[in-house]
Amino acid sequence: MEDEKRSRSTHKEPHAEMLAVMEADKPPEDPEVSEQVTYLPGAEDPPQVKFAGHVFNANLPKTVQMKTSWFDMVRGNRFFKVGHFDPKTDAVPAQEITDPKNADEYKAYAVEWFKKVDS
Repeated sequence: MEDEKRSRSTHKEPHAEMLAVMEADKPPEDPEVSEQVTYLPGAEDPPQVKFAGHVFNANLPKTVQMKTSWFDMVRGNRFFKVGHFDPKTDAVPAQEITDPKNADEYKAYAVEWFKKVDS
């Protein structure tokens, strides 16, 4: 048992070395930045989406402030463009946002609205 205690005490790292190891294991900083993001819907997609707490309308650029890693992730998503948006070259056909005109459309609209409402 005495040998076991000695072996544990000889393998302890000094405090400064432990701090250096902890600093090396620390994840790199992920600062928040503002960038322009544009929703580019597919042919069957809705003209408006809520994504990461933001509401995006089709082909309408919006400046958002998020962590750099979030923008890196969104750059890989074909339904969003990060950075400058040129409507002449970047815009895609999108469905129009319309008001319900008959009972069936109103029911569908109401159901979607209730899904989004916080109760």
